[in-house]
Amino acid sequence: MATDPVRVFVQVPQDIAPSVKVGASAELSLQGYAGHKFTGIINRTAGALDAATRTLNTEVRVPNPDNQLLAGMYADVSLTLARPHEVYELPGTALYNDAQGQRVATVDARGQIHFVPIVVERDMGTTLQIASGLSESDQVVALANAAWTEGIRVSVLGGSEAVSARTNTRTCSLARRYAISASRSPRSRCTP
Repeated sequence: MATDPVRVFVQVPQDIAPSVKVGASAELSLQGYAGHKFTGIINRTAGALDAATRTLNTEVRVPNPDNQLLAGMYADVSLTLARPHEVYELPGTALYNDAQGQRVATVDARGQIHFVPIVVERDMGTTLQIASGLSESDQVVALANAAWTEGIRVSVLGGSEAVSARTNTRTCSLARRYAISASRSPRSRCTP
């Protein structure tokens, strides 16, 4: 069976789906080919999110003239997005989650607390990836204190009570593996 090019179907998460553009590059890594990257392009998308998974089914075509990519292999896929997707990583203890929604406390230049609504992209357990609501210059209180109110003055002691939001601009290296399959069924994730 001819597998040139290989079609790889990737389920792209909702938060970055609007950045996926046909013609953008994609890179595949396989354990069997350590250090070697296979490059392809985004050929098409479903144009809508899957209602059950909230993902965008995206087809990547990868040239395979030497038939190195075989049906049934698993690959890590990295997509190049049209715009960088920035997330800020904070300790999980910084989150306020109450009737006012998800927020973090920031400290301004005058030492006053301000509560900022945020959108958590991923909860990694000990850390949170914040999709929106913060800027790189924000000083975020690392340990939420329910007794604090808006505008209260605090002193930052050696940086232990406040942390700078660290940015993590990425090219959407999805933390999933995708199978290459010989099946032409539309339900297959990857097909030749």
